[in-house]
Amino acid sequence: SIADYRVPEQRSVSYARIETEAIRETVELTEEELRAAYEDGVDEFTVPEQVRARHILLRLPPDPDEETLAEVRDRAQALLDEIRGGADFAALAETNSDDTVTATAGGDLGWFGRGRMAEEFEQASFELEPGNTSDLVQTTFGFHIIRVDGYRPEQVRPFEEVRPQLEQRITWERAEEMADQRAEEVRMAVL
Repeated sequence: SIADYRVPEQRSVSYARIETEAIRETVELTEEELRAAYEDGVDEFTVPEQVRARHILLRLPPDPDEETLAEVRDRAQALLDEIRGGADFAALAETNSDDTVTATAGGDLGWFGRGRMAEEFEQASFELEPGNTSDLVQTTFGFHIIRVDGYRPEQVRPFEEVRPQLEQRITWERAEEMADQRAEEVRMAVL
């Protein structure tokens, strides 16, 4: 029968192994290249301004009526009066804040930059000097009392600090480009 004379499909495969790691060890970067990469990526090395703040939140229901709004505002004002009278902010946050995530930490929100909080909250936080407490701040969540514990201005990390990171990244990028180029040369030679 014809099946007795059939030969299964066969292929011949050749491959070349190109080691990116070995190529990486041959890459040399100049000081000028590193500095140019730093200048081009300065935004990447810029740490935006940040504040460290605490808050006490007295939550409002969605679309509160005037009576509820006045009641929650009065409770918040009473807490603010206690703080201004010398009461411990963290202790009051632990026992009164409706933000259950931060209440156990004395209302501590940690460090944050712009664009992370409700607009009214953010504005009040960045206007306060460290150690100061805000007036009542109303957001869609409710009434907040905010205390700023610290401020960090925008900072650009210096070249020498980020140099190792730049060297590593650029070296890998160049090694990958060189490996791709060698692979293409080998592929073309085989065809």
